[in-house]
Amino acid sequence: MAMAPAASAAAFPRYSKRSSRIRVHRTVTSIPNQAFCQYEKLVAVELPAGLQRIGIEAFGVCRSLKELHLWEGLQYIGDRAFGCCTSLERIVIPSTVDVIPDSAFCCCIALKDVHLMEGLRHIGDNAFNLCKSLTSIIIPSTVQTIGPESFRACSRLKKIRLQNGLRDIGDNAFNLCISLTSIIVPSTVQTIGSESFRDCSKLKKIRLHNGVRQIGDKAFYYCYSLASVTIPSSVEAIGAEAFSGCYLLKIFTLSIREMPDRLFRQCMVKKVHLCEGVQTIGTGFRDCWGVEQVNIPSTVTAIEEQAFYDCGD
Repeated sequence: MAMAPAASAAAFPRYSKRSSRIRVHRTVTSIPNQAFCQYEKLVAVELPAGLQRIGIEAFGVCRSLKELHLWEGLQYIGDRAFGCCTSLERIVIPSTVDVIPDSAFCCCIALKDVHLMEGLRHIGDNAFNLCKSLTSIIIPSTVQTIGPESFRACSRLKKIRLQNGLRDIGDNAFNLCISLTSIIVPSTVQTIGSESFRDCSKLKKIRLHNGVRQIGDKAFYYCYSLASVTIPSSVEAIGAEAFSGCYLLKIFTLSIREMPDRLFRQCMVKKVHLCEGVQTIGTGFRDCWGVEQVNIPSTVTAIEEQAFYDCGD
C-alpha cells in the first residue's frame, strides 16, 4: 500500500461545524484523523488537487454530505473515512488509491454510484457494508482481494462484475445481497469465503471457472433460487453446508474427493453426478429431501452409515 505523509492536526486549518460548504486550502496535502467527523451540516466539500492523504474517520458521520470529488494523486484513505455519510450518492476512487480501507463507506445508505479505477488492489472489510442504494459494481482487474463483509447487505445490488486478477473473496463478502441474480467467478479466484453469498435469495445462476480451490462453509447457504451447480475439478475443499437451504437446487455435479457435511441439507436436489475421483461419501446428503438419483463413481471407497439419512422415501 502506498503510504502518504502523516497528518499534522496542529497545522491543519480550523473550519466551522456550522458550515454547509467548505473549501480546503489548496496547500493542504493531508487531512487529519477525524478532521470533519460529525460535521452534521456539511453538504459539500472541495478538496485540493494536491491532496495525498485522508485520515481515519476524517468525514465520518457527515450525514448531510452529498458532494465530494477525490482527485488523481490521492494515495491514502483511512479507516471509516466516510462511514455513515448517509446522504452521499456518488464516489469515484482515483487510480492512485490502491486500498479501500475497512469500513471506508460503511452505512452510506444513499450511495448508488461507485466507480473503482484500475490500480486498486484491495477492498477492505466492511468497505461498502449496508450501502443499500448500490445497484451495480465493477471490480477492476487489478483487485486481488475482496475483504470480509465488504458488500454485505447491499440489498439492491443486482450486478457484480468480477474480473480475472481477483484471487480471494472474503467471508460474508456479498452476504444478504438479496437482489443479486447471477455471478460469474473468474478462473483466477482461488478462495470463496465462508458465507460469502449466504442468503442471496434471488441468485439463480453461478458460474465457477476452473481455478477455484476452496469454497467455504455455508458459502451459498439459503440461496434458494439456485437451480443447478457444477463444481469445477480444481476445487479441493468445500465447507460444511455450502449449499444448504438451496430449495430449488435440482442438478449438482461434483468432482471433489470427499463430500462435506450436510452439503445439501434442506435441498430438493434430484440428480447428483459425482465424477471420477470422489473417494468418500460422508454425511453430505443428510437431510436432502428430494434426492432421487446419485451417480457413484468407481473411485468411491467409503460411504458413511448415515450418508443418506432423512432423504425422504
